[in-house]
Amino acid sequence: MLIGKSRQIHVARAAKFHRVLHVSTVHSPTDTRILYRECRSLANHGYDVALLACGDVSADVGSIRVLSLPRPPTRLHRFTVSAFRAVRAAWRENADIYHFHDPELVPWMLLLRLRGKPVIFDVHEDIGGSLAERTWIPRGLRTITGRVARAIVVLSSRWYYVVFAERSYPSVYQGINKFRV
Repeated sequence: MLIGKSRQIHVARAAKFHRVLHVSTVHSPTDTRILYRECRSLANHGYDVALLACGDVSADVGSIRVLSLPRPPTRLHRFTVSAFRAVRAAWRENADIYHFHDPELVPWMLLLRLRGKPVIFDVHEDIGGSLAERTWIPRGLRTITGRVARAIVVLSSRWYYVVFAERSYPSVYQGINKFRV
């Protein structure tokens, strides 16, 4: 009985914001967490869901539209060209809600936020901590890069709604806007 009521509430909310677009330039279109947990859950609650990700083929997975972008050949390409392509494609989709999964999209998604649409930043990891361990970042820059990344997540909570994949992550980001989490 409670499940039925909950579903009715979600479907009523879906009527207001019915088109949701998930955006990623890092994760594959078949990423378990994004496609099978988040997108499928939204679709099951009445939302029209699409996933825009770097992959080989655009297709439908159940009721979820999967839109593909070319895979970036380098990190620099992913941070620039792929990010621009993703935001341009997202703009064309004209969704009611945008949900993105990659920190390099933070500045680009502001363009969609300026449209007046809700934007959600899905933080999958302690970004600052993981950057401090990346071997492709020069050793002397890892700590400062990690601190800057954490500051960007905190700052982004002023512009976007923030979702954390783990309950422990909000404590890592001192100064996060708790009203947007």
